Amino acid sequence: MENFLFKWRTSYINGKLFPPWLDIDLKERLAYPDCYSDKDGQLALSQKQKARFAKWLRPTELCENPEMIYAISSFSIKQVYLTIIPRARVGYEMIDSQRGELKPKIGVFWISWECVLQFFDVIYMNWNPKLFKYRFSLHSTWTAAEGPKRDAYNIGDNPQYKLELLSSDSDAVVWILLTRHITQKDDFAENKEFITVHVYKSDGRRVFYPDNPLLEGTKINSPFYLAKLNAPKGTNRFTLVVSQYEKTNTIHYTLKVFSSTEFRLSPVPVPYTVEKQVTGEWSGKFAGGCPNFSSHCNNPVYRLQIKMTSPSETAEVLLKLRGPKQFSVGAIFRSVERTSDGRPIYEAYSETYRPGFYVQQLTRVPTGTYDVIPSTFQPGQEGPFILTISASCKIALGKK
Repeated sequence: MENFLFKWRTSYINGKLFPPWLDIDLKERLAYPDCYSDKDGQLALSQKQKARFAKWLRPTELCENPEMIYAISSFSIKQVYLTIIPRARVGYEMIDSQRGELKPKIGVFWISWECVLQFFDVIYMNWNPKLFKYRFSLHSTWTAAEGPKRDAYNIGDNPQYKLELLSSDSDAVVWILLTRHITQKDDFAENKEFITVHVYKSDGRRVFYPDNPLLEGTKINSPFYLAKLNAPKGTNRFTLVVSQYEKTNTIHYTLKVFSSTEFRLSPVPVPYTVEKQVTGEWSGKFAGGCPNFSSHCNNPVYRLQIKMTSPSETAEVLLKLRGPKQFSVGAIFRSVERTSDGRPIYEAYSETYRPGFYVQQLTRVPTGTYDVIPSTFQPGQEGPFILTISASCKIALGKK
């Protein structure tokens, strides 16, 4: 009975209830008025089937008046198919070919597609994990406070994992299963958490923009989401991104990977240990636009100091800029120190301005002082912004 209640509570799909095996089904769904017949006669067995089955029989040839099973357990679940579909052909397997003894293959049967449509509203498919030689699982928690409520612009704060498929002589088949843990009984009756997994071909690095995934998952309010990936032979590195629709609650989940080739799965590392944030505004003449315009020099400028323990060491720096969604925004990162010919010793700038959110990962940044200049693409676009800088060492950030 416990198993029955579990399936009842987990039968909400996209907000619609698909109840399993109710009294009303027995009275209405199975009231098949037409006499059942096989227009093509008895189905012939294939060579593969002949190795396991001897002939086909219907449940009515095994027992009289088959009835619905109400107390369902993991050991009797297959019998449901046997008892509620009396017109299905049940398989028999050979026990002793010399004596001709037969044993019923409980739960194995053939049924016409017309009967499937008549008897079922939804079908749950199962697969055997042992089909894959290599398997691995990770368990984790995604708190409601991590990242934005919606990840339409920024997925950099989502849980991300590096998947590395090791060298193989043939193409690899990889299945990725995300399972959300059900921790409250109310979750069974009304699942409001829409989850999915996106796959990016990004060499295993952290992904910030949701654009151009290799496999884009569909957010569904099911405890399970399965993504299937086919990869060419050789070493391949992917980034797996867990995603939710309008995240409001903390979720606990398991990420399982099944593969036909060896692989490594690990969280994408975060090298940043220090974070500083400032707020500002583009207004009046201080809304100078991008470097294409002479007024760019009027934009607000922020001074960043990178403090390494040794002058020979370098830092990892992450720059994030958030502004009004209707404006495309970007930034310039430029060292104050210059070379002998007057050029900055280190400079990075926006190759593409993006609506409302811009991010740039900077590697091997030398110790020193830098100017950070956030801007909109067009001059005269006024509005507030938030500048966040993270680094792998001590930093100081303030208005110039």
